Amino acid sequence: MIAARVMRGPVGRAVIGAAVPLPGGWARLASGLAEIQPATQALAQGVMAGDRRSLSRAITLIESSREEHRRQAELLLDAVLERRRSDDSQSAAAKARATARAAAEAAAAAASAKGSTGAEAMGAAAEAAVAAEAVVDSDLARGPATRTEEESAASAPAASGADGGAASELPSPPAGPGGEFHGGWPSTLRVGIAGPPGAGKSTLIEALGQQLCAWGHRVAVLAIDPSSTRTGGSILGDRTRMTELSRNRRAFVRPSPTRGALGGVAAHTNDVVLLCEAAGFDIVLVETVGLGQSEVAVDATVDCLALVLPPAGGDELQGVKKGIMECADIVAVNKADGDMARQARLAALEYKRALTLIPPKHPMTGWRGEATTVSALQPDTVATLWSVVTRFRAEMTAHGEVRRRRAAQAGQWLWSQLEAQALERLRKDRAVVTAAAGMLGRLSEGSISPRRAAHVVLENQWDTGPKAEA
Repeated sequence: MIAARVMRGPVGRAVIGAAVPLPGGWARLASGLAEIQPATQALAQGVMAGDRRSLSRAITLIESSREEHRRQAELLLDAVLERRRSDDSQSAAAKARATARAAAEAAAAAASAKGSTGAEAMGAAAEAAVAAEAVVDSDLARGPATRTEEESAASAPAASGADGGAASELPSPPAGPGGEFHGGWPSTLRVGIAGPPGAGKSTLIEALGQQLCAWGHRVAVLAIDPSSTRTGGSILGDRTRMTELSRNRRAFVRPSPTRGALGGVAAHTNDVVLLCEAAGFDIVLVETVGLGQSEVAVDATVDCLALVLPPAGGDELQGVKKGIMECADIVAVNKADGDMARQARLAALEYKRALTLIPPKHPMTGWRGEATTVSALQPDTVATLWSVVTRFRAEMTAHGEVRRRRAAQAGQWLWSQLEAQALERLRKDRAVVTAAAGMLGRLSEGSISPRRAAHVVLENQWDTGPKAEA
């Protein structure tokens, strides 16, 4: 079943042929849950190898609503996360031991320069090596999850990043606005692009993505598309508005339907972000559906939220309202070119004043939000916008906010999944469905409120005490 749906056609060079037996960690995860199917196993291997076709099919599996696919999706995510942890530990060990050897050689050279005998120099080198190895063993015993961002940045300034998956294979980013966030943990950067329809989000994302790819990054774009409340379908046409970026070998553009999920993102956006990072994409851009001030769910998915607004879009003081403005880390007034350039600058000034009226989102840092102008037609303004993003990232990293924020987001997504799965089980529970149907008559008569009817249904089905009365 799943093999026919997910593995239709070649998966990619990295996974052509029969699936290789699972490493120990993967097999342990599979035991006790369900048997991971060869097709799912091959997808996990393809994702870790950076194969874009495997990544696309893995996302399709993650977003599937079929029960047998959901179980395989869970195993796929667990397998990818386990492999990433294993690769990260091995990479950190190899790098740390290389550092220890370099320290030993440096100690020997220093002793030799001071005129020490060969035996003394070798003794100094041995002592330095033992001390460095002790630090390495202690650090690896703690693991990347227990290190602070500052420690990781100091110990691995050019490492592949403990959260970047296959990012170790990426070329070193050049100096300049494209590579400033590298060197800290996590080594990936998640940026949300929110804003009303017609603000130019897709055009700006394509221009920004092209520049980031030119700077040496690998960029994944997750474009969330609204689903019809009547038919359930979605247009998923964002790829047609990012034609150049879609053809870029260093980029991956994936539209996803909301399927009724509120807040501007899809129900499994966080899982898709994890897969993209495991596939080696060090920058993930999440474009929301564009519904306005209520698309705050994206803030639980990204490190930095950029609110893109059109110039002359009305009263700029609307920005003081709670909602998306309160969650925005950066406000970018788009289309700041031609006749609209002056209006865009004035709008940015108004938003900058409005941001001062909102309590700081990150009180532990000095960041209070920043407003700027940008035009997708002017590469220098796009680079300026990205420099603001990297300054924000540097500020957050310096105060350890990135790791704390991601940990809090994981908890939010846990509860989101709990709510979704509990609701789905309720809808499938025959007793609950029958009891709810029995309330419809009284609801139509107006003799009971929906709130009270729901309370009675749940109490009578789950409570072990006296039955609730309607």
